[in-house]
Amino acid sequence: VLSVGVTQPVSSGIGGGGFAMVWDAKRKTLGVVDFREVAPIGLRPRDLAARPVSEKKRGVAVGVPGEVAGLVELHRRWGRLAFADDVRVAADIAERGFPVSAHMARALAWFEAWVESTPRYPFFAPGGAIARTGTVVRNPKLAATLRRIAAEGKDAFYAGAIARDVLATAHAGGSAMTAAELARYAPVDRAPL
Repeated sequence: VLSVGVTQPVSSGIGGGGFAMVWDAKRKTLGVVDFREVAPIGLRPRDLAARPVSEKKRGVAVGVPGEVAGLVELHRRWGRLAFADDVRVAADIAERGFPVSAHMARALAWFEAWVESTPRYPFFAPGGAIARTGTVVRNPKLAATLRRIAAEGKDAFYAGAIARDVLATAHAGGSAMTAAELARYAPVDRAPL
């Protein structure tokens, strides 16, 4: 999952969340771990009503991310390798580089102006031009973030420098997310339907 977030960060990645349906062979039970993003308490319905959303309010729809907490929880319950080993693969891909897929190239083209104007995404515009299919891109900052999560666990993401960066980015886009909401994020067990 983390590797997909590195190579296909279109509706995936550590800033998002997910669900996992897990068969626990030992207990012979099926369960669902819900680690989807949650809306910040300060989100107001009228913030979502205006369409198209203005550049200054793009972050208003940003939820409190759950992927890191969810993957840590899944690993705690069912993991076999060390968590750091699971994360290392994605960090290595981000650091060494990966070819841009056709799907990712289309997404980059759709959001070209935004990618080129956002200082956090220069790796998708090497040499100033949006990466095309097959172009190898590297994301050393994401690699460093993943390595820190591998070494320190979920607290590295939900508190400290990474959390401050997540909050600053969200707030710059109009999000009402708070440090307390980020720090207390927890996955939820659900009964499968």
